[in-house]
Amino acid sequence: MKNKRYLIALDLDGTLLTDEKTISEKTLAYLKKLDHLGHVIVLASGRPLRSLKHYANQLDLHSPLITYNGSYVVSEHHNDYPTKVILFPEEEIKTIIAEIGLENLDNIMCETPEHIWLLREDEDLNSFFWHDGLEIYYGDIFSTLHEPAMTLIMKLKNRSKELQEKVKKAIQKFPNHQVRFWWDSDYAEMFYCDVTKAHALAEIADFYHIPHQNTIAFGDAENDAQMLTWAAHGIAMKNANPNCRVHARFISCLDNNHDGIIYELSKILKVPL
Repeated sequence: MKNKRYLIALDLDGTLLTDEKTISEKTLAYLKKLDHLGHVIVLASGRPLRSLKHYANQLDLHSPLITYNGSYVVSEHHNDYPTKVILFPEEEIKTIIAEIGLENLDNIMCETPEHIWLLREDEDLNSFFWHDGLEIYYGDIFSTLHEPAMTLIMKLKNRSKELQEKVKKAIQKFPNHQVRFWWDSDYAEMFYCDVTKAHALAEIADFYHIPHQNTIAFGDAENDAQMLTWAAHGIAMKNANPNCRVHARFISCLDNNHDGIIYELSKILKVPL
């Protein structure tokens, strides 16, 4: 399938998954069909590896997985694929939190593949960052965090412009650091400008020798913006938030609850449903 093979990147929540956090039977069957035809399907998410593996196993995928929005990219099926691990130094994390002020934060989450640090239990975060099998440290992060972490997610006390500007200034004091505010929520997330889903996808495309014109990406949120801009076919879901839609080349006709991704793929790849 030389020059006919496509790289297909799928965000999870709001894209591949329904609102019930499942893959529909129709989408599951179609993606397995594409995989058997030789296309490379990659899950690309802000979630950790443990939750991506759950869905990759359902799809029987053997491609690399993009986790933590590109901070951890790994393949358990290609020994020659270079694992990518990007961390935030603990002192940078603590300095940023101190400047923002704990009084302005309702919660903080930092994570590695083995450990999680939280000020307190958070059911909203737990729905994305499954805690099963990990050691969790609750309480004062200044005394509990003693190693670099892949994430810095903060739940702000409010969504005021003043507090958001304070967060931006604290984070942007460090070169190459940026922050994204989650749509319609109080969460903010720090990231490196050159560590995104798009950067990871470009490396995967090179690994599989897939030309850029054969790249497709689907997403629905702020952390999908760069890969939707990068991909030759960058498609925002019908249900995507406005901050995501503006970066896409196309908008899907159907949403995540109605098999939106496979209808778009069938048109691009000419593979019947």
